[in-house]
Amino acid sequence: MFASSFCLAFQAGCQLSYYYLNRSANVAVFLIPADGTHTHRWRSGSSRSRSGTTHCPPLYHQPISASAATQKSTPRANDDVVATDSSSEVKQMPSSTSRYEALRALVPRRRSASSSFAVERLEASSGYHILWSRDRAFARLLVSTVERRQGQIDKILQNFQTKQQPTTTTTTNGAKLKRRIKGQRTDLYVQGVLRLGVAQLLFLRTPSHAACKETVDLLRMSDDDVPVSEGRIKFVNAMLRRISLEGDQVLPSTSVDDNVAPWLLEEWKQAWGEERTKMIVEQAMEESPRFLTVRQRPGATAAERNEMIQQVAQAFRESAATVQILAQGSIQILVPPPFLGTVSRWPGYDQGQWFIQDPSATIPAKALYHTLSAGGTQSVADINVVDMCAAPGGKTLQLCSHGFQSVTAVELSPKRCDRLRENLDRLGFSCHIVVADGTKWRPDGENGVENENNENSNNNKVARSSIQGVLLDVPCTATGTGSRRPDVLRRDSNYSDLLHVQWALACHAVDNILDVGGIMVYATCSLLRQEGEDQMNRLVSSRSGLNHTAAHLEIVPFQRDEILDMPGCTIDNHGWLRVFPQKDHGLDGFFVGRVRKVR
Repeated sequence: MFASSFCLAFQAGCQLSYYYLNRSANVAVFLIPADGTHTHRWRSGSSRSRSGTTHCPPLYHQPISASAATQKSTPRANDDVVATDSSSEVKQMPSSTSRYEALRALVPRRRSASSSFAVERLEASSGYHILWSRDRAFARLLVSTVERRQGQIDKILQNFQTKQQPTTTTTTNGAKLKRRIKGQRTDLYVQGVLRLGVAQLLFLRTPSHAACKETVDLLRMSDDDVPVSEGRIKFVNAMLRRISLEGDQVLPSTSVDDNVAPWLLEEWKQAWGEERTKMIVEQAMEESPRFLTVRQRPGATAAERNEMIQQVAQAFRESAATVQILAQGSIQILVPPPFLGTVSRWPGYDQGQWFIQDPSATIPAKALYHTLSAGGTQSVADINVVDMCAAPGGKTLQLCSHGFQSVTAVELSPKRCDRLRENLDRLGFSCHIVVADGTKWRPDGENGVENENNENSNNNKVARSSIQGVLLDVPCTATGTGSRRPDVLRRDSNYSDLLHVQWALACHAVDNILDVGGIMVYATCSLLRQEGEDQMNRLVSSRSGLNHTAAHLEIVPFQRDEILDMPGCTIDNHGWLRVFPQKDHGLDGFFVGRVRKVR
């Protein structure tokens, strides 16, 4: 049996917070002054006691002794709780702090995890969720800053690294392969610590005593998988101390362009010009706010839709959030509700009143609805539409909300389909979900990759002539999402496989899925012409010899009244629509094209 004890944290301003530990005989008190440092004193179950002082952002907590640090238990759901069991035989493990969780996200333990975005790895970490809300915000800020400014950070580190840092002894001997892998991981770990330090010192302006000491201490918190010698720790400490004194003189020699792959920067300049490229890069250096799309009742009038949007916005304002309603109906969350934690605790989430979606991403579904409903004057209840590459489901939810009662969502990944189902259930919508390869699936079931667990599997084989609308949001380089996913700014220049998949999906959709007279909307969150305008120009070209589809298509050009003054929207002379990221607006870059199948 473990007794429950409470640890009290006092912060300047008479704010009182607490969390508790399942502990046997350990009590901790954190005194947090206004300068962002805290003094912690603890006593263990033994007769000896220790005390010390560390510097960190206010309100972070850590296990107090070796026995506490190695305890194992599961935190209660929806509580900021540290629950642990005592074990004297297990080695002391690092405590959960903002900086430690940020480092774990930046330097994943598993190679397979490196393919995901660092912020996503952070938010999936169990240690992240037991931090105080203020510390979670700081950890997220650390990770996003390092990811966003990595080019500048590495350039600064290169400038200050005047001598070779101590390296881990490695060998190519097969018998000592494990040691070599550990050495490589240690190098990445040290690199991650240095990047965190520079981000705090030069971009977040964290006090140098806290940025240096607390960050260097991460190297002493490493476990057996990441052995860091004392020589390397001293090297990192000396380097960060020097940057804290001289870094401001070196920072002007860097540029925001350093954070973008040179090939990508050149592509943008050739396609969009110097001025627009500068705007794209500047926006990518700022994290975009979240946007909500409000669930609407199918068939609701414009007044009813506006009333629902106002109700959701008011609920957020009553939760002390700062929001703004955009002209096209999205709600921009300028300041999230304080003290509510994750998105799933925000007002209206459990009731299915809204879902997260960038305003740019709302255009494709609206474009399909606008055309098939003749500008909203006709019912779409009896029209069958297909959402290709559907997960995580934002556009599927939009189609359902617009009143389409027969929506088929085709998605290759079973795991991503699970998220699609969750979103549909939360908002109270239903549709046909097909787990299949979009380049092979047919509505009549021919050459499809049907899954026996599909919902309404008997209805997955839709009559061939019944598909009057296809929404195709193709997999792409995602270069228009740099403000949300700064890692895409550093991707390599080889994306020919994506171009091939995009072309195969588009040709298959118009040849084998879309009925004559039907509408296909093609969309991508890429800022590369090759993935947008070039693909669609090729698709509709019937005389160039480049068109490999049997269908004859005509462009259905976008009109200005369809986009409702959305910032950064342009319509070219073909009628294709493109959204460019705009500073101070936070919208993703997007391309949308619309065609009708003539025969």
